[in-house]
Amino acid sequence: MRSNLPVTQNEIKLRDATLIVSKTDLQGRITYINKDFLDISGFTEAELIGQPHNIVRHPDMPPEAFTDFWETLKAGRPWTGLVKNRCKNGDYYWVLANATPIYESGQISGYMSVRRKASESAISEVDVIYRQFREKRQGKLRIQHGAVVKGRGPLWQNKSIGLKLGLVLGFLALTLIVQGAIGLFVISRTNDVVRDIYERRTEPVRMMGSIGKLMADNRAQILLGLQHDPAGAYAKLHDHPVTVHHEQVKKNIEEITALWADYQKTIHSDGHRKDAAAYAEARKKYVQEGLLPAVKAQQEGDFNAANQILLRKINPLYAEASARADTIFKYHTDRAREQFVESQTEYERVRLLTIFGVLGVNGLVIFLALMLIRSITRPLSLVVDTLGNVSQGNYSNKIDVSRNDEIGKTLQGLQSMQTRLGFEVAETKRQADETLRIKIALDNVSTGVMIANSERTIIYANHSVKKILKGAEAAIRQQLPNFDAEKMIGVNIDTFHKNPAHQARLLATFASTHVANLEIGGRHLRVSASPVINDRNERLGAVAEWLDRTDEVLVEREVANIVEGASRGDFLTRLSLEGKEGFFKQLAQGLNQLSDVTQTGLSDVARVLQLVAAGDLTQEIEADYQGIFLAGNCRRQSGPVEPHRRAGQQSRGNLLGHGRAQRHSQAECRERQAGQ
Repeated sequence: MRSNLPVTQNEIKLRDATLIVSKTDLQGRITYINKDFLDISGFTEAELIGQPHNIVRHPDMPPEAFTDFWETLKAGRPWTGLVKNRCKNGDYYWVLANATPIYESGQISGYMSVRRKASESAISEVDVIYRQFREKRQGKLRIQHGAVVKGRGPLWQNKSIGLKLGLVLGFLALTLIVQGAIGLFVISRTNDVVRDIYERRTEPVRMMGSIGKLMADNRAQILLGLQHDPAGAYAKLHDHPVTVHHEQVKKNIEEITALWADYQKTIHSDGHRKDAAAYAEARKKYVQEGLLPAVKAQQEGDFNAANQILLRKINPLYAEASARADTIFKYHTDRAREQFVESQTEYERVRLLTIFGVLGVNGLVIFLALMLIRSITRPLSLVVDTLGNVSQGNYSNKIDVSRNDEIGKTLQGLQSMQTRLGFEVAETKRQADETLRIKIALDNVSTGVMIANSERTIIYANHSVKKILKGAEAAIRQQLPNFDAEKMIGVNIDTFHKNPAHQARLLATFASTHVANLEIGGRHLRVSASPVINDRNERLGAVAEWLDRTDEVLVEREVANIVEGASRGDFLTRLSLEGKEGFFKQLAQGLNQLSDVTQTGLSDVARVLQLVAAGDLTQEIEADYQGIFLAGNCRRQSGPVEPHRRAGQQSRGNLLGHGRAQRHSQAECRERQAGQ
């Protein structure tokens, strides 16, 4: 049998409202667990689904209980019993378990178990019995259908209710007076026997046992007194004088004398009296020739003599007295056996009379019993059929509720239950369908969505968030080696954070959307977390939207490098087109084109300005510019420049100063140049 270790001695107390539910397949593998199951056991859903149900089995549970459990369920019968289960951390909890087969199309498809809080008295009782089973001391006790029974269990339980009621009513109606009289007679006789056994057997045996114990204690006191020998190694270890032991011997002798006087009052036969006299003589010698001389020798300090008396007198005389006591014990045992045989004979005689009396009156009530059976079995057959249909999901059974007696009220209650269950199942199915539609929709949206419960355990992750985290999986595994984007369900999100305590406080208190930017191994992720709060203002968990901004951040950095270079007069930097798609590719191409035009235009202007500074005013810019580059080019070629060609410095100033002139198109500029 599976043994789940380690275990602790810490018990988890269930609340009255706790309802632990689980389902398994035919092989006992878990297919469903509810929230209470997870809360109590400490396991996650991912750790339980698909696992054998004995994952929560506690080592203190006897194997016989689970053998009976599975035999009962496989026979198609429900099982009810007390079970001690183990939590993930080794703690334990007691439950009253009700298990039943799950039927589909008339066939068992699995098993359901519903567990509730068990009473303390029931737990205390069954804990003792289960310990007997573990230690193989159960004797004839057996576990049958969850209950502890003796032997093979009474056949009465397997009889129909009609037969039970018929027999019970028959016995009660016609044998009550006879059985009452016989009972009184038997009780009287039993009382006499019990009193005789107590007065003549049990009490004398008790007194003899006490006397034997005191005699043994006297011998022990002599032995303890010998340890006070000054020549011995242990004399100095005692914190009391040797007289303490001598006083105890004296006290024991007095108590024995009193007990023996009481015992002699129980002697009622010559043989018993003879055995008692022999025992008294042996005890007297034990005291006179053994105990008292040994005490005297120790008082005189002659411990060697005391030791000799112990070996030569006390021990042999004690053995002789014990043998005489055994003779007395045997006498009482034999007499008790004789009384038992007499009582057994009396019992068999009374039993025979009882049997004949019962058989004689049974025929008088057969007719009434048959009528009673008929009035009960037919409605109960209807109840059984209805419950069978309800267990298979059929909530439309026709039930006769016209009667108003006890059976009629039962049928009425059954009808109410059937109606309510039908509604609740339909409502549950509706909610499940709605939830499924929402899940399918979330599974296929482009935004990465992740949902965590109030304990910050991931309970949902759609395809997009898996794809996002799959892209960062290699980087994440550098910090979390066991991370798997495909197996996030059941994982606590604290494992994703460097400071889990901070994240726990945030998720437990935040009331609006919180945005966080993460960088993991070169991947840039943005997480927008929002609380999930129901209409009762109860915090149920959190939902997170994930966005992979890696490409966006890289482009931002590349653009920042271009801008920084341009501010320094460097227009050679370009955005890489490798790996870019869509908007980012178009942005890169546009910025690269802008840099090309800017670099070329400024290079032409710089070249001309250098030549003008050198006094050469004949240079022209031949490139086909537009906008501000075209206007500047046109102004350079216009008439007002000509008067200043001899003064290079002034020409530069005029060239730049004429930037306020009217702007013309490229063609107009060429026309004006041709006219000049």
